[in-house]
This record gives sequence, C-alpha cells and structure tokens, in this order.
Amino acid sequence: MFHTTLSCPSWEYSTIPGHDDVLKQRAQAVLSHIGTASPTAVLFLASDTRTVHGTYFENLTPPGCDYYRGHYRGEKFPCLEGCEVGISSDPRVGHKAYSVPEKMKIFAKDMDEAVQSVDVAWAANNQVFSKAEKLYRSVRTVAALFVYFLEVHPYANGNGHMARFILIALLRRYGLFLSRWPIHPRPADPPYSKCIALYRDGHPIHLEKFILNCI
Repeated sequence: MFHTTLSCPSWEYSTIPGHDDVLKQRAQAVLSHIGTASPTAVLFLASDTRTVHGTYFENLTPPGCDYYRGHYRGEKFPCLEGCEVGISSDPRVGHKAYSVPEKMKIFAKDMDEAVQSVDVAWAANNQVFSKAEKLYRSVRTVAALFVYFLEVHPYANGNGHMARFILIALLRRYGLFLSRWPIHPRPADPPYSKCIALYRDGHPIHLEKFILNCI
C-alpha cells in the first residue's frame, strides 16, 4: 500500500508494540478536545488535519522519519515528496503525491463552503427545514468529505483515522454524536469498507444509512 524509493522505510504503525492501546487513548483525548472546542476551532482542525495527525501518531513512525506524521505526501521531505500509496482493490484510491498538497488546500476550501451551507440549514426554522432534513443534510455532506479524503489518501498512513476524525468532528458541530463510529479501531467491518466502496461506485445511500445508524 505504501510505495517510496528503496531507501525509504515503509510505515506500518501496527507493528509497533502497544500501538492499539496508545491509539485508543489518543482517540479519546481527541474526542474530549473537540467536545470542548469552539465550532470555529473544530472546523479548523478538520479542514487541515496535519496538527491532529502529528499529535496522534507521535512516537509511532519509523526511526528517522518522524516527519511522516503531520505532513502530507508530496510535501518536501525526503520520503514524502515521491510517496505513492494505493490499494489493489480500488485504483481510485491514492492520488499522485505531487498533487496532494494543492488538492488538500482545495479540500479545506470546499469543506468550509459545504459546512457554511449546512450551517444555514441548521439556523433555519424547523418549518423551513425539518430536524430530519437537517440531520440528513449534515450526514450527506460529511459522508462526501469523508469519502473524498480517503480517495486522495493524503498521508503515508493513518488516513482512515483522520477521515473518521473529520466526520466525527463535523457532526459534533451540530450536536450529533456517533456511538458506534470510533476513530480507533475502525467501525464494524462489514459493512464499513463495503459502504465506502459502494459510495465510490455511485451508491452513497449505504454509507449514509450506516452513519445514521451510528448516531
């Protein structure tokens, strides 16, 4: 899944002893933080996850490659500038490294505009937009952002964690809490991975329903 030059070590944090407990603890710390942060601060962290990624994966990177955490593929670091990733089951996943930094700038802008649109709906009278409509607009928006982030795969590793963070953080902005959608470990699979694949194939309803069922 992770391809760089031969001199660059691969990054598999799952091989580090104790990683599971560390990531669970850090996930709880992240959730506690966004639970008390302002909506503006939450949006900032979600639109550029490098700060969260850097903190979340501290001491879980290969020796000499601490910069794997908190930086996108394609940034000017020895083993990130040409770092290509992908999954054999879906060639759409893993955009070219050189394009990632610019695409993430656009992603941040798109997220801001999408969230503003949802904010308008939530501010409206319930006779204009029902509570159910507000809920569905929120889930539909964050699901689209979630899937696109995973498609770009901006990091050498930890993309799923950051995508789930984005989704959780944005829904909390509207007082929506996910009881069965953790940052770590991943949600129940099946149906998690299948729902994402179906979304990319043009069938978003499966992922949207899964998210709704986790609220």
